Amino acid sequence: MNDVARRGWATAAAVFETARNAQLTFLAAAIAYYAFVSIVPLLALVVVLSTAIGGEALVQEALDRTDTVLTDQTQELLFNALLNQQGRIGATAFGTVAVSWSALRVFRGLDIAFSEIYGSAEEATFLSTVRDGLTVTVAIFVGLIAMTGIVFGVGLLPLGPFAPLVAVLLGVLTLTVLFLPMYYVFPDRPIDVGEAAPGAVTAALGWMLLAAGFSVYVDVATGVTVYGVLGGVFLLVTFLYFGALIVVVGAVVNVTLGSDRQLQQGSSPGPGLTRTMPASKDDTPADEEASPESGGADGEDDATQEAVGPEAAEFDPGERTPEEARLREEVAELRAELDDFRDDVEGRTVDRDEVEGDLKRYVRRRVRRGHARGWGPYLVLLYGTAMTIGAFYYLSSGWAILAMFVVWLSTLGLYVLMVLVGAGLSLLGLPGRLRDRIGEWRS
Repeated sequence: MNDVARRGWATAAAVFETARNAQLTFLAAAIAYYAFVSIVPLLALVVVLSTAIGGEALVQEALDRTDTVLTDQTQELLFNALLNQQGRIGATAFGTVAVSWSALRVFRGLDIAFSEIYGSAEEATFLSTVRDGLTVTVAIFVGLIAMTGIVFGVGLLPLGPFAPLVAVLLGVLTLTVLFLPMYYVFPDRPIDVGEAAPGAVTAALGWMLLAAGFSVYVDVATGVTVYGVLGGVFLLVTFLYFGALIVVVGAVVNVTLGSDRQLQQGSSPGPGLTRTMPASKDDTPADEEASPESGGADGEDDATQEAVGPEAAEFDPGERTPEEARLREEVAELRAELDDFRDDVEGRTVDRDEVEGDLKRYVRRRVRRGHARGWGPYLVLLYGTAMTIGAFYYLSSGWAILAMFVVWLSTLGLYVLMVLVGAGLSLLGLPGRLRDRIGEWRS
């Protein structure tokens, strides 16, 4: 149990570290932006198709519900536009193109995010993005149809008190099936379904929890209508951002688990074991001594190959010949020279942390030079605020406007005076700075 918990904690820490290095928040924000942009043309396309199917009655009923936000002229204009055959065709064409472009941008963002997470050096081309997007779209559509049939079939069963639990499980299963093509197609290196499944399950569970949390928030905040449409837009953007973040976290989970599997597979045949395995076709044991018919040269070559490997220090065949002893001494000397060379290179190499610290200090110093320092600006702001409050409180009509004008001029005058004083002090220190620069240039 402790080993399982330790491995789970190590995996979670690796996922967090990979997510931090890959800048997932920036990638999720880009995906959420393109997803939000695609919603508007998608809604327009849905409205146009609905009016084409429902006809005049549906359009009139929909417009009647907008009498609180639209004027009569606007409602009449929308009514005529939606029922106009030419306008409907144009709106359908525009909505289709806009939705296709927005969906392509979403898939492009996902493709770039997956390439960044998987560390792929290849740049995703337009054709590859279109191909991957179409593949994922078709796979999601097929999976959606299949899962819809399963959900309706299960809904007909008398589940009784287990209905909520079955609904949650079906929701997770449906989202997993819908997310699985994305995690299988978008990675630039070939993976199997088993490697793509953990990310899909993670994204499905995350989206279920996200939907539950937002539903609770919406239920609690239904009585608050201060922000109106703006609050709804903000809520939608937030939901899309966290949803995109969950999707890219699923890709990070796949990368982390895939790296663990590769390490486990690569560490099974240790380097010391591969040397002793037979290499000939007739499975001759490695510890067999060379036959006299093979000649002395071949025997010496085999001994040389075994002695100069990375495991030469640990390899002990037993009785050593003078040639083997000489080779081991040469290998030891080469290793000592290599260590000296490595130490010399490390001593000549600039330390990354030191360079980064120097750059940060330099940037902070330059930024501080461009900003106002000291209490002077705050005193000016305090003076202007006090005078403005006094003008509004004690004066009225034109006198208040005149007082505001005087306050503005006096505040601006004080600020200009402070700027001139600061510029004068900077000019006084200019010769010293020039002398320092010349000294640095000569040295």
